[in-house]
Amino acid sequence: MLFSKIKTALITSLITWIFGIVLTTVGGLIYLLSGGEGDISVAIGGAFLMIIYLLPFLLVVGIPISVASDELTRESSRRKRYAYIIHVGLGIMLFSFIFPISKVVTDFGSVISTSPWLLTVIFTASVFWKFDEKAKGKLARSSFLVS
Repeated sequence: MLFSKIKTALITSLITWIFGIVLTTVGGLIYLLSGGEGDISVAIGGAFLMIIYLLPFLLVVGIPISVASDELTRESSRRKRYAYIIHVGLGIMLFSFIFPISKVVTDFGSVISTSPWLLTVIFTASVFWKFDEKAKGKLARSSFLVS
């Protein structure tokens, strides 16, 4: 089970990294086209730095959240829905510890600067949940065939 969770974390971080590159490149292009000064390579460089923070975070925080989600939703009839809410909800809660919500709500500049990070958190949690559910489905089918 742990190997499956680590594999899920690695795949999720790769997909999220690609999403981050696309998000920052498009955001950088919009910024440049709207008259902003700077270089697009700064935005792309930020996406490359994202992988340095994302992979350890998914391994240290994402895997325990996923294991807790498995335990909390084991006997529920709506396990997948509850597991998704746990993955995304805890991701947003951790985001709110890093970027205090009171500052984000009162300062429009904070909303603009933290929105890409919030989108990345929601996207990462969703992708992690999807691959985790897919791995659980394969594991359940293989254990059914063995017994």
